[in-house]
Amino acid sequence: MLIHLSEISQAEGKNEKKSVAYEPDAVVISGETFPIKSKEEAVFNLSCPEKGKVHVEGSFSLEATAPCDRCLTEVTVPVSVDFIEEIDVEETGAELDADELLYKEILMRWPMKILCKEECKGICMKCGSNLNEGECGCDTFVPDPRMAAILDVFNNSK
Repeated sequence: MLIHLSEISQAEGKNEKKSVAYEPDAVVISGETFPIKSKEEAVFNLSCPEKGKVHVEGSFSLEATAPCDRCLTEVTVPVSVDFIEEIDVEETGAELDADELLYKEILMRWPMKILCKEECKGICMKCGSNLNEGECGCDTFVPDPRMAAILDVFNNSK
C-alpha cells in the first residue's frame, strides 16, 4: 500500500496517524516462503519537522509459521517491528511503499535460527525420526575421522 506524503511534507509541524494493513500473506526469505498466521495493522505516525521532509515512526507485529531448523516441526515465529525513518520527499518521491518498508523491517528481525525449543534434539541422521519424540534405536556411533586409516587396516585384515 502506498502512503502519499506530498500533503504532509508541505505543512511544517503537521502530524498525521495512519493504520495500514500489511497485504502479503507470506514472508519470503532466501527463496523460502513462510505463511503468516496472524498480523496486526501497522501504525504509522507521520510528522513534518521541516518542509520537504517527513519523519515516520511506527510499529507492527505478525506471527508466521516456519519449520524448526533441527527437527522440521512447524513453529510459530513472532516478529515485532518498531521503526523510524526520515524521508526527504524531494529525493525519494512523494509516496512511501508501506509494504516494502515493513518487509525490510521483518527481514532485519527474522531469527537466524528457528527452534521448536532450545533443547531440540533434531532428527536421526540415519532414519529421519524426530528424536524429541524418543530414541529411534539406530546405531549413533560416529568414528573419529582421524582414526579412519587405522580402521581401514583392521577392516581389511578381517
